[in-house]
Amino acid sequence: MNYVPQSYLSPRSEGQDAEGPGVEIRLAGVDLNLLIALEALLLHQNVTLAARKIGQTQPAMSRALARLRDLLDDDLLVRGSAGLQLTTRGAHLARRLPAAMAQVREACHLRQAESRVALSVSEYFSPLLMPGLMHQRPQGNTPLRIGTHALPQDALDQLETRAAEFILGPALAEREGMASRLVHSEAFVTLVAPAEEMDADMAHARIDGDPFPQVTEALQRAPARLVDVPDVMAASLLAAQGRVALTVPRSLGIWLRRTVDLQALPPPVDLPPHGFRITWMERDLPLSHLSLLDRLGAFASDTLSAASESAPSHG
Repeated sequence: MNYVPQSYLSPRSEGQDAEGPGVEIRLAGVDLNLLIALEALLLHQNVTLAARKIGQTQPAMSRALARLRDLLDDDLLVRGSAGLQLTTRGAHLARRLPAAMAQVREACHLRQAESRVALSVSEYFSPLLMPGLMHQRPQGNTPLRIGTHALPQDALDQLETRAAEFILGPALAEREGMASRLVHSEAFVTLVAPAEEMDADMAHARIDGDPFPQVTEALQRAPARLVDVPDVMAASLLAAQGRVALTVPRSLGIWLRRTVDLQALPPPVDLPPHGFRITWMERDLPLSHLSLLDRLGAFASDTLSAASESAPSHG
């Protein structure tokens, strides 16, 4: 994309005439990504922080700075006693560029509106999150395509193939270029049939694909007898019939109890809190998606916190 306000890229001083073929030649070599790099560099005055802000590597940002210095015929950032400092022209651009970038983003609005952002939600938490995503619209006016994934590996595949920009669900195995943020942490509960008491002989449901491996690992160390079931709903129905327990995060437990007649008890084994995260590929995240990342994370945090706090007390 080559729409760039001339007054911020011309090598002239303020008040000078910007007309002439030299300006057009310079503008022909500028793209929006270079302007975004300039914006981050002027804001942070630090190559590493600027690179992190827009999801680039430090060497890539250094190359962008070199291109900008050549384009603008100015060093922009020079080393001083307190680190990098803005040159006179850099300080001028730091004052003027934010307004120019706002105009660029506004000019791009119609094009951006046509491209949807893809979000994938863990199917185990989709009953809790989907209604709000559909009706509260935490994404604002950003077109959002919402899908689900069953297992962490499915989510990783969607991220790595660019089928989804954001993942909402339990923690994923780390990959190069991937970033995540904890949005909610909660305890586990164990669901059993009404009025049933848990004992050492009770079987425990293990869901196909093992979406909560920390539960399985703790039960195996106990040791406890495990029964394989295809999904969470089948496990809750089996538990309601008696002599089978199902251990899930607290927010999911409250939703299941509204659907199936079950009681909630403390887990029979020690378990760390269950973490729910928003995950994305940092190197591929456009600067324009940062506010969407914040809104989706806040939405998930508020929704799951409310569900967890409304869960009936143990017993």
